[in-house]
Amino acid sequence: MDKHRVYHTVLLTSVSVFAFVFAIEQVYNYDIWWHLRSGEWILDSGGIPTTDPFSFSTFGAYWANTAWFSGLLFAIIEKYGGLDLLILFKALLIAAGSGGIFIFLIRRGVNPYLAAFVIVYAVVVARFRFLLRPMVFMFPFATALLWLLSGPASRKEKISFLLVPVALLWTNLHGSAYLAPIFAGFLLLERVIQWIQLRVGKKNAVFPSFELLLLLFICCAVLITPFGLEVPRLIIERFVFKDLVERSYSVQEHLPLVWGTHTMYWILMITTFVSFVLNWRSSRLFFFFVFVGTSWLAMGSVRYVGLAAFLQAPLLALNLQALHQRYLGGSRLFPEKSQHFILPIMLLIFCVVSFQKTFSPDKVYKWGVGINKSRYPVKAVNFLRESGFKGNLYNSWQDGGYIIWNLQDSRTFIDGRCLPEQLELFEQVASKSAHEFQLYLDNNNVQGALLPKTENEVIQFFEISPQFVLSYYDDKYLVFLNREFISTNNGVDLQPRLQYIRPQSYDISYLVPLAKSSNSDEVEKELRNAVSFNPDSFTLVFQLAFFLDLTGNPESVEYYMKAAELNPSLGFSHFNLGVQGGRAAIKHNRWVKAVDILQLAIKNGNQGAEIYFLLGNAYYQLKSFGKAESAFEDSLATQPENPITIMNLGYVYIDTQRYEEAVKYFQKALVIKPDLEGASYGYALSLQKSGDARAQSAWKRFLNRFPDSRWAPVARDHLSKSSN
Repeated sequence: MDKHRVYHTVLLTSVSVFAFVFAIEQVYNYDIWWHLRSGEWILDSGGIPTTDPFSFSTFGAYWANTAWFSGLLFAIIEKYGGLDLLILFKALLIAAGSGGIFIFLIRRGVNPYLAAFVIVYAVVVARFRFLLRPMVFMFPFATALLWLLSGPASRKEKISFLLVPVALLWTNLHGSAYLAPIFAGFLLLERVIQWIQLRVGKKNAVFPSFELLLLLFICCAVLITPFGLEVPRLIIERFVFKDLVERSYSVQEHLPLVWGTHTMYWILMITTFVSFVLNWRSSRLFFFFVFVGTSWLAMGSVRYVGLAAFLQAPLLALNLQALHQRYLGGSRLFPEKSQHFILPIMLLIFCVVSFQKTFSPDKVYKWGVGINKSRYPVKAVNFLRESGFKGNLYNSWQDGGYIIWNLQDSRTFIDGRCLPEQLELFEQVASKSAHEFQLYLDNNNVQGALLPKTENEVIQFFEISPQFVLSYYDDKYLVFLNREFISTNNGVDLQPRLQYIRPQSYDISYLVPLAKSSNSDEVEKELRNAVSFNPDSFTLVFQLAFFLDLTGNPESVEYYMKAAELNPSLGFSHFNLGVQGGRAAIKHNRWVKAVDILQLAIKNGNQGAEIYFLLGNAYYQLKSFGKAESAFEDSLATQPENPITIMNLGYVYIDTQRYEEAVKYFQKALVIKPDLEGASYGYALSLQKSGDARAQSAWKRFLNRFPDSRWAPVARDHLSKSSN
């Protein structure tokens, strides 16, 4: 085999594997569930739903499921291989698109390493759109679209019509199939401009009838769906006018691209534009039209940034290769032997660094298979399933899909499909009074509500409603059940009734007066019962720890530690758990526990001055003076003028027999705070231990200023010994 072909094969494999691995992530988007449910519905019924079968609010309303075939494929794969196989299938689609771009560039004479670099860069930029949902089909199909429309003139007429069946399949997988006629229109526009130029120059020219015919066939293909003209109408209305023209969509992923966000894409887009400017003489108009079109899509809606990166990267590579050929005559930047050593190492380093930064622990997306359970009401839905819940369930839109998939005997209020009738009804319900809302729930026989804690106004209604009871709660979700449902289902294992605590509240300051009240024992009992019922709830465990801390119970340290282990990112970023737990542990002389809590806080990004100060104190009590010194220095790096930290560092120097340094630090602390008793004592003591003659006067000043100090007897003893 030719050695160049070997290099090409190795790089093709490497790029495809990188894209495959990069696309493997736990499921965390909301829409996959209703797509799966629709596919399962098609499998069970043998037909395609044209009305809403899932929601009580819009049951029977017209529903044009433009991604019906994606849902069917997903459901089949999930049925036989589970979600893990579905994730791998998605990664395979991304790998196919990436590998297709690589082959596209190699066949057009682009340096294989340049091709590999731009593709890897595009994969990193587009990764946030590698969601397990029908939109993922856009990546391999867009690659095929670019490839088939930009083929060599001699082969164009033979292969371009492959786009007709491609467009037919694509339009039933996802609405992004409208890119096919748009790109075909770009090709026709390029040919028309060339035809006009030839005619103006009085040269023989043939009208591009082939391109026009191809466009017409593709337009017909994208209309062949179970919903006919409804598909293009929805695409034009919802994705073009609302997203890109009116920009009236409130969904975050539909918002326009903002300068300063998605920096890597801005770099790619600007660099590609510059490459077109520098290469304007030889660049194809078709490629420039593709660049302008994808840039407009990306800037109009963030959801198209991934697509734009995937298509603009090969355009950049083509321009860079042409510029290299023009200005450098195609000469190598590195000797042939060196480039096969240096460039793969550079590519590998970029891949490894990109992977580490992308899948860092603080990101919502996690590498691997399965689902990211923190994104869904897993425990709340399990509670409803175990309680035998059936009927109509009020919910928020983001959780509707998960409920549709997992509670198939119930109907939801709204879900990620966001049917026009659902959105209209959602706005109407939001403006209703409490009485009108109650009537709506009664008229629709709503038996329960599953709500995230962020839905404050709706939660307040259900809390005071005489018809509903708070039946389940965890860190993120609450479940209210209709009293009628509870009475007819005696087996429902409800969580303990609450009189004092607020599991839905992130503000725990309400516990302060309760800890000082005459009912504090009852509050503590209620908290303990709630924790025993749901021991994995961070909110409940942290509230119990905080309450025990307020009452001076040393058991608070254990619960602070448990809360830190349950949800460190939430605890240390939103609840100041490191400081709270560290203080409690130090107050109760639990030095090792203090170190454990504070180190965990630092590991999770809570690296404030107070955290390091408390850690220094804990290490000091454990006589780990080196670690204590380092912690105090880290604290001073943030708060360099803190006299208490400076004083404590002085005592570390005394215990490590560095008396002259101790003197300097105690002096510095006294300059900042002259009445600091501990610093005044430490100053005299460090002078005494260093044999400095100033010690006697320092002891006298200390006794004059702090005659009743607990260290006063020690000071007098030192003075008497000095006198003798």
